[in-house]
Amino acid sequence: MTVAYLDGYFVFNQPDSQIIWVSQLLDGTSVDPTEFRSAEGSPDGVVGIIADHRQLWVFGTDSVEVWYVTADLDFPLAPIQGAFNEIGCVSAYSIAKLDNGLFWLGTDARGQGIVYRANGYTGTRVSTHAIEYAIAQYGNISDAIAYTYQQEGHAFYVLTFPSGNATWVYDVSTQVWHERAGFDAGQFMRHRSNCQCNFEGNIIVGDFENGNLYRFDLDVYADNGGVQKWLRSWRALPPGENNFKRTAHHTLQLNAETGVGLNGLLNPETIYLVTEDEDFLITENDDFLIAEQQALATQGANPQVMLRWSDDGGHTWSNEHWASMGQIGEYGYRTFWRRLGMTLKLRDRVYEVSGTDPVKIAITGAELVLSPTKS
Repeated sequence: MTVAYLDGYFVFNQPDSQIIWVSQLLDGTSVDPTEFRSAEGSPDGVVGIIADHRQLWVFGTDSVEVWYVTADLDFPLAPIQGAFNEIGCVSAYSIAKLDNGLFWLGTDARGQGIVYRANGYTGTRVSTHAIEYAIAQYGNISDAIAYTYQQEGHAFYVLTFPSGNATWVYDVSTQVWHERAGFDAGQFMRHRSNCQCNFEGNIIVGDFENGNLYRFDLDVYADNGGVQKWLRSWRALPPGENNFKRTAHHTLQLNAETGVGLNGLLNPETIYLVTEDEDFLITENDDFLIAEQQALATQGANPQVMLRWSDDGGHTWSNEHWASMGQIGEYGYRTFWRRLGMTLKLRDRVYEVSGTDPVKIAITGAELVLSPTKS
């Protein structure tokens, strides 16, 4: 069941049916047993509803129709003539408002798994083939949930697949998708956020596993104190530039903000002398006897980036190759790798960089120096 508020009425759909109910005017606790109508533009069942621009969008499994508020005293809603299309919705909780429009995960009589944005009274596809391929691997997508938010001029549609343990995010400003993930027990997982609200200018999200609330902060590089891992991969040669000759890769430079290491490179750790009973040994002046002082590097003080590559389309990978992003203040530091070998049978390569240090990551691109061979 989904509920909407429209011009003083609370409107809700009856599960597993085509029926739409309305409350009494300005009284959500009172419902007349005769105040209902059926969405009959298509014989499909109603999945969910949402109010947008003082109109009610009714999403079915194979269709969408839009209703408006009338002066009819018997039932105050009626379908808008012509406001009907044959794109349905696979999950009621994937429907969300953003950028003066609606987004949802679609389905119809021919298939499912495409993300749409409302364009007038129809839907425009915003997902890509790559996103749709990923969605198709999740099996059950009827439990997909979405929320939206805006931060620093970017408007995001956040779509999570609980059964698939994955989260995909569409940036309306750039019209680009990215995968957003948590990191637990050495594995990527769905993002921890499950819902969102704007409270006093802060983006607040709720955890899907517990009652925790978090604030999105672009200057905090951890997930509730846990490790936050980032990863980016790309083809070394863009489409159309592979001449099917093996290439020798000499140097790869990561174009990113460097000198982002944390303050305080070393944290001294003191090791005290103790007895067999683990009692501290003390001098005549009541000072502790010290065995040694060790200098331990703080994680993030010298942030590291791991590079690896694949010459067979991502099936197998090279060894890990690490490089620094510069200690604090080393803004002219270059993050690069040398002697990267030659491509193999496919004459192509995929590079991947990742890291876990709790520092700012701002990557703008990469520069590759290579030379062709005759084979």
